[in-house]
Amino acid sequence: MLGRAAPGLCALLFFLLAVPFLDRPGIYNDEALFGNATFAPYTVVYSAQAFKAEMPLMLMTYVGTLKAYLAKFIFLWVDPSAANIRLLPVLLGAVTVAVFFMAVRRLSGERTAWLATLLLATDTTFIMTTRYDWGPVALQHLLLVASVAALLRFAQQGELWALAAGFFCFGLGLWDKALFVWSLAALGVAMLVTAWPTVRRLVTWRYAAVALVAFSLGAYPLLRYNISRQWATFRGNTVWSTADLPGKVNGLRRALDGSALFGWLAREAEPGERPPAGRAEAASIALSRQLGEPQRGLFLWLFLLMLPASVFFWRTPVARVLLFCWMAFAVTWILMLFNRDTGASAHHVVLLWPWPQVIAAVICSRWGRAGLVLVMVTALSGVAVTNQYYSQLIRYGGGHGWSDAVSGLAQHSALRQAGQVYALDWGMIESLHLLQRGTVKLGYLDQPAIQQAAAAVEGLIQRPDVVFVRYTPGNEFIAGVPEALDGFAAARGARHLVLATVPDSNGRPIFEIFRYQSTAR
Repeated sequence: MLGRAAPGLCALLFFLLAVPFLDRPGIYNDEALFGNATFAPYTVVYSAQAFKAEMPLMLMTYVGTLKAYLAKFIFLWVDPSAANIRLLPVLLGAVTVAVFFMAVRRLSGERTAWLATLLLATDTTFIMTTRYDWGPVALQHLLLVASVAALLRFAQQGELWALAAGFFCFGLGLWDKALFVWSLAALGVAMLVTAWPTVRRLVTWRYAAVALVAFSLGAYPLLRYNISRQWATFRGNTVWSTADLPGKVNGLRRALDGSALFGWLAREAEPGERPPAGRAEAASIALSRQLGEPQRGLFLWLFLLMLPASVFFWRTPVARVLLFCWMAFAVTWILMLFNRDTGASAHHVVLLWPWPQVIAAVICSRWGRAGLVLVMVTALSGVAVTNQYYSQLIRYGGGHGWSDAVSGLAQHSALRQAGQVYALDWGMIESLHLLQRGTVKLGYLDQPAIQQAAAAVEGLIQRPDVVFVRYTPGNEFIAGVPEALDGFAAARGARHLVLATVPDSNGRPIFEIFRYQSTAR
């Protein structure tokens, strides 16, 4: 085979599939959240002081600032933009694919590794959720497969550094996002069920001490925060619930076939189609039409086939590997299925990856040419669906909240010259803070603020250096706030003065910039 070059080739495949048209669509607000810990003034729930400087440690009660520090290094060299923001998670995804190949090769051989990595690198849901990383999920995947690869090396070769590396990655994963506890619990259960003799042999006081220290170092910011805040991460985010189980099952189905983000990330066909700009965009659209504009790949059917097929491998050498992967998949899914507000959206469901791909590859690698054909056809269907997303983004733009008008808004002179900017809806503040490197003073106004802080709001509408931003009618997330502020201003002798309307690349007006002007003569 290709030996040492194999991981790099697999990473290159993912990169080539994930990087086209990286500037499309516009930046989603949650995609830009990490910027609150990248550029001051920081908006985080917990910071520490180091060398007389503020060090953000926790972005939210369950999300750390690891990505923010990685991004800070990138933004030393380039300015924030849609493409540059997404370059980091794409690179992390490419490294994930390379490390995944090495982990599966240790687990079940090189043929299985090739097939599993081909399925992962071409999986539409994996590509799209990694590329946009609004979950965030890119570091979650990398740290999971890195820890598995390291611990497999430790189990097979007894190298102490590999044990430390594996548990350090566990700690980093938990700091990055506390939902990593799903993966930790699933791996623990799977190991106890399928490899108890090995676990018992490796559990010694020396190894336990190394694992504990390494894990604590990786998770130190999260541990420090929770010790000081009475374990706020786990008190506020772990709630048992059986609500919306059918919706969560449907979310799994749509993530497996790659259709989960249509109509949300990418708009569906509508008037005002934008013509392609350049040969690459024209080729993407032409391929989409030639293939019949597919929105569902074949991996769902391949995965469903693996359910009965696994039974026939019960008494074979790969039975333990299959059982391990099924256990890891099942435990992770049960934990998100019965936790409140998790498990329905693609950015949660994708945390089940890469276990489905390993299961399919283990079985298909034992089916000879038939298995290879199944994997190749499935991989090609994933490429087709991924291209369909690109084609729709080129033609129709991003869905609600993904408009590329936000870049024009961030660059508009009315905002850059303002003393303060107030958003009257969700979905702007984080994107503007990141794109403007925190240089513009931003605030948010809602109806309760207008009613409860009347004196302060009256002062704002009287200041000529304060501008307000709203979505144009029909594009709002929270309706009624601009109208309420207009009524408040009119009662105090001020009128709404539009400074600019900002369109997206399809010419649709998305944002309105305005201020208030006194009607007194």
